[in-house]
Amino acid sequence: MDMVFTFVVVPGLPWHNNDAERQIRAGVLHRKVSGGRRSWAGAGRFASLLSVYQTCKKTGERFTGMVRDAYAGGAAGPPPAPSRVPQT
Repeated sequence: MDMVFTFVVVPGLPWHNNDAERQIRAGVLHRKVSGGRRSWAGAGRFASLLSVYQTCKKTGERFTGMVRDAYAGGAAGPPPAPSRVPQT
Protein backbone atom coordinates (compact mmCIF):
# COMPACT_ATOMS: atom_id res chain seq x y z
CA MET A 1 0.00 0.00 0.00
CA ASP A 2 2.98 2.30 0.61
CA MET A 3 3.78 2.27 -3.11
CA VAL A 4 0.32 3.34 -4.30
CA PHE A 5 1.00 7.04 -3.76
CA THR A 6 4.68 7.06 -4.76
CA PHE A 7 3.86 9.55 -7.53
CA VAL A 8 3.01 12.14 -4.87
CA VAL A 9 6.54 12.19 -3.40
CA VAL A 10 8.61 11.46 -6.54
CA PRO A 11 8.68 14.42 -8.95
CA GLY A 12 8.02 13.54 -12.58
CA LEU A 13 6.57 10.09 -11.86
CA PRO A 14 3.26 9.70 -13.74
CA TRP A 15 0.13 8.88 -11.77
CA HIS A 16 -1.19 6.53 -14.47
CA ASN A 17 0.01 3.39 -16.22
CA ASN A 18 -0.82 4.47 -19.78
CA ASP A 19 2.73 3.76 -20.98
CA ALA A 20 2.55 0.16 -19.76
CA GLU A 21 -0.88 -0.27 -21.34
CA ARG A 22 0.42 1.01 -24.68
CA GLN A 23 3.41 -1.34 -24.56
CA ILE A 24 1.29 -4.50 -24.27
CA ARG A 25 -1.40 -3.37 -26.73
CA ALA A 26 0.37 -4.82 -29.79
CA GLY A 27 0.47 -8.26 -28.18
CA VAL A 28 -3.15 -8.10 -27.09
CA LEU A 29 -4.30 -7.10 -30.58
CA HIS A 30 -2.24 -9.87 -32.21
CA ARG A 31 -3.67 -12.45 -29.80
CA LYS A 32 -7.21 -11.21 -30.49
CA VAL A 33 -6.82 -11.35 -34.28
CA SER A 34 -5.03 -14.72 -34.33
CA GLY A 35 -7.36 -16.38 -31.85
CA GLY A 36 -4.69 -16.95 -29.23
CA ARG A 37 -1.54 -19.04 -29.03
CA ARG A 38 -1.30 -22.69 -29.99
CA SER A 39 1.19 -23.56 -27.25
CA TRP A 40 2.87 -22.16 -24.15
CA ALA A 41 6.20 -22.26 -25.97
CA GLY A 42 4.81 -20.20 -28.84
CA ALA A 43 3.30 -17.70 -26.43
CA GLY A 44 6.64 -17.36 -24.65
CA ARG A 45 8.56 -16.83 -27.88
CA PHE A 46 6.06 -14.24 -29.08
CA ALA A 47 6.24 -12.39 -25.76
CA SER A 48 10.05 -12.36 -25.92
CA LEU A 49 10.11 -11.04 -29.49
CA LEU A 50 7.46 -8.42 -28.68
CA SER A 51 9.52 -7.29 -25.69
CA VAL A 52 12.63 -6.90 -27.86
CA TYR A 53 10.60 -5.11 -30.53
CA GLN A 54 9.15 -2.61 -28.05
CA THR A 55 12.60 -2.02 -26.52
CA CYS A 56 14.10 -1.38 -29.98
CA LYS A 57 11.27 0.99 -30.81
CA LYS A 58 11.84 2.92 -27.60
CA THR A 59 15.64 3.12 -27.98
CA GLY A 60 15.62 3.78 -31.73
CA GLU A 61 17.47 0.58 -32.67
CA ARG A 62 16.60 -1.62 -35.64
CA PHE A 63 14.60 -4.67 -34.56
CA THR A 64 15.60 -6.84 -37.52
CA GLY A 65 19.27 -6.05 -37.04
CA MET A 66 19.15 -6.86 -33.34
CA VAL A 67 17.39 -10.18 -33.88
CA ARG A 68 19.74 -11.10 -36.73
CA ASP A 69 22.80 -10.27 -34.60
CA ALA A 70 21.42 -12.23 -31.65
CA TYR A 71 20.86 -15.37 -33.70
CA ALA A 72 24.19 -15.00 -35.48
CA GLY A 73 25.99 -14.64 -32.14
CA GLY A 74 26.89 -11.02 -32.86
CA ALA A 75 27.61 -8.23 -30.42
CA ALA A 76 24.40 -8.81 -28.52
CA GLY A 77 25.32 -12.47 -27.92
CA PRO A 78 23.11 -15.51 -28.30
CA PRO A 79 19.38 -15.19 -27.60
CA PRO A 80 18.24 -16.20 -24.11
CA ALA A 81 16.70 -19.61 -23.65
CA PRO A 82 12.89 -19.44 -23.50
CA SER A 83 11.55 -19.67 -19.98
CA ARG A 84 9.47 -22.67 -19.04
CA VAL A 85 5.83 -21.91 -18.32
CA PRO A 86 4.00 -24.71 -16.51
CA GLN A 87 1.09 -26.10 -18.44
CA THR A 88 -2.23 -26.20 -16.68
